Amino acid sequence: AGLDVSAAEAVLKEEEPKAKAREQMEEALKSMDVGKLQAAVDTAKAAGLGKDEWGELEDAIKQKAEQERLIKEVNASLEESMGCNMKDEDSVRDARDKLKTAISSAIAMGVSESDLMDAEIRRKKLHNTIEDLKGAIRVFCRIRPLNKREEGLGDSMITKQTDPMTLKVGANGEHTFNFDAVFTPGTQDEIFEDCKD
Repeated sequence: AGLDVSAAEAVLKEEEPKAKAREQMEEALKSMDVGKLQAAVDTAKAAGLGKDEWGELEDAIKQKAEQERLIKEVNASLEESMGCNMKDEDSVRDARDKLKTAISSAIAMGVSESDLMDAEIRRKKLHNTIEDLKGAIRVFCRIRPLNKREEGLGDSMITKQTDPMTLKVGANGEHTFNFDAVFTPGTQDEIFEDCKD
């Protein structure tokens, strides 16, 4: 049985760059770094891989660019809210609504909540200012953790904090409640700090 070494070398020469490109694409998707994603797309194209293999990376690049644009929009709204007249309810409401819209858009596009924490805190402060200007009573919610007996019985938490002011209740989050602040569970110091504003 004679092996055609030159044919095997030709196949290896063609397939080896493709295999390396696939590895690079996998690593780039894990990192979600735009530079690595673009380099992996370029390598995949040069290796002769089809769009069916590298198209996902281009989609990830577009999503990442949109996320970065939305973070800039949130930061611009945050900066703009610093200049609103804190004694005028309409001015504060406009600033809060603009910030809320920017935050919601960013979350919908997959921006992590940790990247939006400063904006969320400012939105909450604006909301509380509106409530104070209206003379409204603020309502806070604090969820206690399960105690040892409840854990021993196999009970589980049926509450989920979706943002600093919203709580979903039920096994599948079927009920939504809005408060001026939600603590799960939060320390006494955190709650006191929030209440004194």
